[in-house]
Amino acid sequence: MLIDRKMTAGLNAQIGREFSAAMQYVSMAAWFAAKGLGGFAEFFHKQAAEETEHGLKIVRYLGDVGGTVEIPEIARPRSDYATVEDALRHFVEMEEEVTRAIYALVELAQSEKDHSGNHFLQWYVEEQREEVTSARTLLEKAQRFGEERMLLLDGALGSD
Repeated sequence: MLIDRKMTAGLNAQIGREFSAAMQYVSMAAWFAAKGLGGFAEFFHKQAAEETEHGLKIVRYLGDVGGTVEIPEIARPRSDYATVEDALRHFVEMEEEVTRAIYALVELAQSEKDHSGNHFLQWYVEEQREEVTSARTLLEKAQRFGEERMLLLDGALGSD
């Protein structure tokens, strides 16, 4: 086995976070679709697919290093928001939370001298920088557009 129990447990928890985010983004996509905001809905469907792939990447890594995959229970996602801005603020908060968890895993890998794990996690560090930037940018755009002009932003998302 190339991985210890602490790191295995941490990575399994991260699998849960990634799959939980995927389910949350599916729920957000459904909320946006119900509001007639198909561009936002498509954006969050893509986010859900990315988060699923992030979780599967960890599953594969654990298999490669002899770890045991134990997917944790995933909480029911939030399904209602007061405004588009509220939903996007939740998106930012989720990405920031996942980033903190990745940083904690990097620190664990370093303290355990798990060089393979640390190397593996660097991809997630970069990915989370991109995800947080993207989430914050989308929230800032929505704030500038305002609820009354959200269809314009929605249309711009649909053309990406």
